[in-house]
Formats: sequence, structure tokens, C-alpha cells
Amino acid sequence: MSYIKEKYADQIGSKMTLDDVSGMKRAGPFQPSKDDDDSWLEDTYIEDFTMPNLKKILDERIVGQEQAKRALAQTLYTTFEHNMATNVMLIGPTASGKTECCRAIADEFKKACYWCDCSILSGESYRGDIHLSTIIKGIPDDGRMKILFADEFDKLLFASSDSYPMKLQSEWLRILDKDPSVFQGCVKPENLTIIATGAFSQIYQKKNKPKSIGFGTANMVQQSDITIDRNDLIEAGLLAEIVGRFQKVLCLKQPSLQTYKGIADKMLRDLAEIFERGINIDQDDLYAIAQRALDSGLGARMIRSELLQMIEDYLYEHPYARTIELSEGLVAEM
Repeated sequence: MSYIKEKYADQIGSKMTLDDVSGMKRAGPFQPSKDDDDSWLEDTYIEDFTMPNLKKILDERIVGQEQAKRALAQTLYTTFEHNMATNVMLIGPTASGKTECCRAIADEFKKACYWCDCSILSGESYRGDIHLSTIIKGIPDDGRMKILFADEFDKLLFASSDSYPMKLQSEWLRILDKDPSVFQGCVKPENLTIIATGAFSQIYQKKNKPKSIGFGTANMVQQSDITIDRNDLIEAGLLAEIVGRFQKVLCLKQPSLQTYKGIADKMLRDLAEIFERGINIDQDDLYAIAQRALDSGLGARMIRSELLQMIEDYLYEHPYARTIELSEGLVAEM
């Protein structure tokens, strides 16, 4: 057994469902499994704990975003193999794969991962039940590395009052600065890697303003071509000290039509396995679904929703069919 398997074997968990993540997200941190049977560990060991093998975990779930997946694999390797915390910020428009990257990591290291939804945090001395200090105190000190996912991190920039976002940013800065007064009776700050995610849509909107390019015409920058960097974050109002505490700031691109088509192909394979039936669909129809996902901005969620609804509609009419035929008519009705 390798070092990583020996030290972190009981932190490598069974696969999580979307419902698992949603429930844990509302409750705060991920909770360790209470299963007494450890036999499932044999199926989840990473035999060769290398960066390329860690990237394969992400490849199974996320189509494209090669640079981000590579950087996250490097972060996981450094965190668990060398016990070195590395903070990462994932920036990208809705449906670019930020949250799915986190889910994929949490699936493999379930008991090492905790979740913080920044959109529902309350500042200390403000009304509310969920405080950042409560999340941190809920991460135990067992001498092992932990990962805290900070979802909706861009919400630290925008709130109903001018002082509130700054107060939350100040609290986050204490965490990122490893303030010993915050980490009493819980995980040691040097054992905590933070992966923050945010859409930062206001920055995208600002950078997507039309620019005049001769004869009074306007040119809209394609969102897939927009890159957000550290200076953009600081200009938008995120404290420079916070930005500087993230060793990696990764900007995920808006998926292209071809990427969404690849996502649709993968989802069809997964659904065929779930329903234990073959699934036939014309490639043009699959492109039509991918195009709607791109145009609507709803991305992979919309693709899965449409495919699942079409499959359920077909099985309602043909409950004993061994092959599901998703016809052009069904696609057009969506």
C-alpha cells in the first residue's frame, strides 16, 4: 500500500450523488460516512497516486477545461502526497464545470472534503445561523489534510449593504492568513487547502460591453474568449490580500457547441447504463440539444434534464422496450 493509501485510505469515500452534495451543502460541511463496512475502499484506491491519474478522475466527469483539470490534479497531489496546502480559485461562467470539478474531487476524497456556501454566510455579529467560524470549527483536527470548497465565492463582492461584503472578506482573510485564533480546537491551518469557485458574472458583463470598431458598428466579445485575471478581481472589489492568498487563479472557459455535444454523448452513455437499455438518437438531434444548452446558458444541467425527460416519456409509452428510440419528434417537442 502506498503512503497516500495508507495515510488517507479511510478518507477515500464511495461515490456521492447530486443529492448527497445538495444536502451537505445546506447543512454545512461534508460529514464522514458512518458505514462500518470498509470493503468499498478496495474499489476506490488510487493505485498509482500521480498527477496524470488524478486528472483522470476529473476527465471522467468534465469534458474540456484541460488547463483547470491539470492544475487541480497538481493541487491534489501536493495536498495529499506532500502535506502542503495550496489555495485555488476557479472562475468561470455558469455551466463551465466549476462545481462539477469540486464534486469529482469530493467523490474520491469524500471524508477529507468540507463545503461552504458563501451565498448564505452571515458575518459575525450579524443575524443568521451559518457563520464562517462555524464551518471552520466543524473541520476536525486529525492530523490529515482537508479540503474546504468555498462555493459562490463571488458573493463576497455583492450584498445589500456596503459594509457587509467587506466584513465577510475580512473574515475570509483571517482564514487565508491562518490566524491561530480562528483555528482553535479544529483543523490546523497548514492542513487546509481551500478551493473557491465563483461565476463573477458582473466582471464578465463589464468585459463584454460592445466596443465600436469603425463606421459606428459594435463588436461583442464572445464570452468564451473572455479571461478574468487577478487584476480584474481586485478592480471588482475583492481585497488584494485575499487574491494574493490564492496560489492559483484558474479561469474556465464557456464550453463550445462541440464541448456540449461531447457532454451530451457522455450523458447518454451514463443514462443507458442507469436504465440498462440501449439508447438511439440521431446525431443532428443531439446537436440541437447541445445548441439549446449553449444558447440558454444552462449548460450541462439542461442537457441532462432534456435527455432524462425524453427517456422517461418514451418508457412511459413503451415500458418493456429494451432499446429507447429518441426520435426527432421527441427532441422537437422539448
